[in-house]
Amino acid sequence: MTTPDGFSEELVNLARSFVNEEQEKVVAAVRKGADVTKQQLVQTSPSDSGDYAAGWRRSSKVTFDHIEASVYQAKKPGLPHLLEKGHGGPHPAPAHPHIESAYEVGVATIESELGT
Repeated sequence: MTTPDGFSEELVNLARSFVNEEQEKVVAAVRKGADVTKQQLVQTSPSDSGDYAAGWRRSSKVTFDHIEASVYQAKKPGLPHLLEKGHGGPHPAPAHPHIESAYEVGVATIESELGT
């Protein structure tokens, strides 16, 4: 049983424990969302040689008060925008939308994991 003298210390420990548990849930949800986004991009990317689809990577960075996850094209970093939006020029190419839908699937995964 906690004495009145140790009450504040016990309360702080409970708060820290709660914050740590919630932070772990958020970190796991964001990483899962990024993984799902990457998988969706690999599946829906336009494929010619397969290099573009195989070039998607996921990274994450966690600090005390911040989690950041990125899904990026490592092999052909200039190509996603051109494929997503299309482009003009001497050899115009139509748009092949695939990034926005993958993003939406990732966001839905995060929301589902967090119960929002």
